[in-house]
Amino acid sequence: MADTNRPTRARAGSMRSAASRAAAERPSAERPAPLPPAASPEAEPPEAMLPDGPWLDYLDPGFLKRAYPHWAADVASFEDAAAAFKRFGFPELAALSEAHAFDPEYFAEANPAWQGAQPLEAFRTWLMEGIGAGRPGSPTAHLRRLGLALDAYPACFPWKLYAALRPSGGAHRWAALDDLCEGGFGQVLDRLPFGADAAPFLAALGRLFSQKDDGLAIHAYEIALRLGTLPPADRQHLADAYLRLDMCRPAFDLYREVVASPDANAWTIRNLSRCATRLGRQAELRTAVETAHARLADAPMWFEAVTDATDAIFRCLENRARALIAEHRYEEAERLLVAECTRMAGWAEGLLPPPAFPREGGEAGGTVLVLANLDDPVSAERQITRKLPLLDALGVRHRVVSYQTTDGFLDALPEAAYAVFFRVPALPLVLRCITAARRRGLPTYYATDTGLHAAAHAEPAAAFRGYITGADYDGLRFAMPLYRAAAQLCDFGLAPTGRLAEGLRPLVAQRHAFAVSDLPDAPERPAPQADGERPRIFFSSRALMFLDNVTGTPGGALLRLMDENPAPELCISGPVHLDPAFDRFAARLRHLGQPREPRAHRTELARAAVALLALPATAEGEYEAEAAWFEASAAGVPAAALLPDGALPRLRSGENVLRAARAPDWRECIGRLLADATLRGRIAAGAQRSIADDAIAETARRALAQALAAGKSLTGAKTT
Repeated sequence: MADTNRPTRARAGSMRSAASRAAAERPSAERPAPLPPAASPEAEPPEAMLPDGPWLDYLDPGFLKRAYPHWAADVASFEDAAAAFKRFGFPELAALSEAHAFDPEYFAEANPAWQGAQPLEAFRTWLMEGIGAGRPGSPTAHLRRLGLALDAYPACFPWKLYAALRPSGGAHRWAALDDLCEGGFGQVLDRLPFGADAAPFLAALGRLFSQKDDGLAIHAYEIALRLGTLPPADRQHLADAYLRLDMCRPAFDLYREVVASPDANAWTIRNLSRCATRLGRQAELRTAVETAHARLADAPMWFEAVTDATDAIFRCLENRARALIAEHRYEEAERLLVAECTRMAGWAEGLLPPPAFPREGGEAGGTVLVLANLDDPVSAERQITRKLPLLDALGVRHRVVSYQTTDGFLDALPEAAYAVFFRVPALPLVLRCITAARRRGLPTYYATDTGLHAAAHAEPAAAFRGYITGADYDGLRFAMPLYRAAAQLCDFGLAPTGRLAEGLRPLVAQRHAFAVSDLPDAPERPAPQADGERPRIFFSSRALMFLDNVTGTPGGALLRLMDENPAPELCISGPVHLDPAFDRFAARLRHLGQPREPRAHRTELARAAVALLALPATAEGEYEAEAAWFEASAAGVPAAALLPDGALPRLRSGENVLRAARAPDWRECIGRLLADATLRGRIAAGAQRSIADDAIAETARRALAQALAAGKSLTGAKTT
């Protein structure tokens, strides 16, 4: 029954006797003298023997009704309960509540100053003074206050020997137990003769100490383990203490034992994963998680446990791969990374719980969910921002999420029909997203605008000429296989050119990649040059490039051009390193550096007389040349391109560009454009007509529609 007179309880609880206040102010070392014998109930009503005091704050009317129905069954309010307790409960030494029982024998033993007092005297003293001071009234309450998970005083504790070893510990067994739990254990643990029957007591001490002193907890648990069998729950507590002290090896062995027991939980796996990361024992971790899967698959936090295990396995894999890379064993490191990342994704996919929401996707109007690497803003604009209008034209919803905030991707999966992964490496967070998309049956696409080279075809460190450190180069060699591994986990490929798509086809699961062209910016009016302004040559490269003073190279051609033409100014954008021979043109040279955002150098480009294209004859080089041509054409700037024959047939020499296959011919093209304003205007106009051609957008739209249709067909095949 609920209290119906709470103000009465509060008022009664505030009524403290002068004796109670004096006891509260008395120094703790001073023991009160025993009270005089109590009057008998026949001579004086029991209520008069028990004034209001702190005990009222602990009175539980509901407990009284359940525990003492012979005198509290008719209690209807807190006031009734207090009166009934005074009249009947006090003489009976009744408990105030479930947690506040009173044992006169215990009280006399634990409080020597009250030894010899009658039980009713001791009970009154405890109610009026002891309970307010936090003194327990029974063995159970004392053990609970200490934090010992025991049902009774540990008979195995040699308290007399303990008191002899530590005289300050107290003169009776409860004081000795208090001192032991407060830290005395660490002073005498090697001198106490614990027997085999002490294992439960030592385990209880271990649980207590693990909350405040891991060193003491480990000592207690280890002694208990030597004396007998330690339950799995206590083994986990011991392993936790080891882990907190960074003792990963013994912790790992204990966690493995616990995993095989019915007491294992998700935290066992999560802490085992932390140890495995430090020790490099991913194979044993993998086996332990597979062992626990049958029992814990439906347990709370199982997803987090598998996630932690996947992260730990990846860290171990990373350490092994970096060690191989440090020894220049690049191909071996690549085989390890690609194979293990693929295996890891499949392993996690088989262990994770089923998707929380059944998927309705696959229909034409389903959302295209993109997990994108937005660290390169130029690539992100070309491959994502500019291509979103293609999805709009197809009537397809879309959402883009950074790969560094994968929670947004996972949250949006229920509404997705397609999953696209743009230039992301197979890091644990990305693997989690790919795995989640696959488990929901979504068609997956790997999109990139750069080649995914195998280790055997990567540029050697010498090619960077010292402009990146050895650590940077090792990081590059570590990252390259991760991009290939992520591509291998996807169904299809997406790339901006046919050559880049060809490079993706052998990697993706369906061996099919689609070339979806970039969409150029709308043409702009050329920026007028100011009177007397030097004609500007604009040269850009997104890749690391060296302009050397070597005949037959782009650098040699530009140096000779600048020597022959004293008027032009050379403006350079991107990570381009110049031969010292260019120093003599410092007055006519501007190096803008790496653009920080996609349109950072557009203004400088728009003021140029000629744009230069000269990139390596690779799939990436051709793509970058075409992208640079798009930008120059939109700005109304004619371009001179140094490209191999047959590359980029859209760039037609004499119509929308002047192109050459050799550096000397390229220098001649630049000179012609600088010298002939009419030619510049004609080439620029032709280029703007080319990029304004709706065929580019239509071709890209059709290619993207085919890619989505292939994904839809694949989804249908999976579900039939």
